[in-house]
Amino acid sequence: MLDALGLVPGKVTLDVKGRSFAPGDAVRGRVTLSLSEDTEARRLAVILEAKQRAVGLAPGRRGLALSYQKNTVWKFELDLDGERVYRDGATYPFEVLVPEGALEPTFGQSLLDVLTAQHRFPLEWSVTAVLDRPWKLNLKASVDVQVASRARPAPKKRPKKAPRRTTKRKTSDRAR
Repeated sequence: MLDALGLVPGKVTLDVKGRSFAPGDAVRGRVTLSLSEDTEARRLAVILEAKQRAVGLAPGRRGLALSYQKNTVWKFELDLDGERVYRDGATYPFEVLVPEGALEPTFGQSLLDVLTAQHRFPLEWSVTAVLDRPWKLNLKASVDVQVASRARPAPKKRPKKAPRRTTKRKTSDRAR
């Protein structure tokens, strides 16, 4: 709708190579700008972040009530380019690393978060590209990704060896 009103001068396209990553993996991709006019912006950035939903009890008007939250647990921003005039068709490759401890149960949580009685859902990971325009709507594109442990390859089965045949020598009475 904002596009039809002329408030958004184009879009940002985000291409991520793959959708499933393990801790320590590099998330690689490219950001492409499709602009209808040259646009001034503060920066072009790629953001890798993990959010988590939580449900718990909180004081309400009539005692305790259910509380729903969605908090950013971890966030890393990589600036691809700084303040300047951005032109149509510009392409920026990027690479961001998934943190090593991303699958730990307490990843990104403080001690207070761990001790509170809230049900926490699994982390929701995403990669977002943002063209930060001063005093105007920012251009954004986002892709959901999954961070999981690598499946261990099944151990190779060794073929069974045929049993060795042994022959027993009979000792004759004459050899004594």
